[in-house]
Amino acid sequence: MIGEYNSNLSFGQQRVQVVWNRIIFPDGKNLDIDKMQGTDIAGYTGFFDKVNNHYFRIYGNAVLLSLMGAGYDILNQQQQQQQYESPRDIVAANVGQKLSDVSSQTLQKNMDVQPTLIIDPGYKFKVFVMKDMVLENIDDAKGTLAYSK
Repeated sequence: MIGEYNSNLSFGQQRVQVVWNRIIFPDGKNLDIDKMQGTDIAGYTGFFDKVNNHYFRIYGNAVLLSLMGAGYDILNQQQQQQQYESPRDIVAANVGQKLSDVSSQTLQKNMDVQPTLIIDPGYKFKVFVMKDMVLENIDDAKGTLAYSK
């Protein structure tokens, strides 16, 4: 069977949408099935097996983002308490601000991660038939099946 799946996943999604386009039989003949839906054994649309929501990555990034923001706030508070700012303090504050901004943007992008859906080999599924299909003609002389396209 030849098909395709939808890779646009959103947070919380646990099923992958699969549609089948063609069946290739052992004798080399094929049948166009025009995007018939794949369902699990129970008949629910899509396949469900294993889901990796990347919680460690998401919450790890949230912790790093919080630490970067807290570090910048501490530097900024110390600088405001001093009446005289040395050039070293000014440079450190600017570098800290830029690092905080860049880190914040990078970590924010890493928090918008799609789940990874894993379908193991040998997964049992069904094809939801949505139109009439002619699968066989029996050749009486040979007793074999002839598939139509």
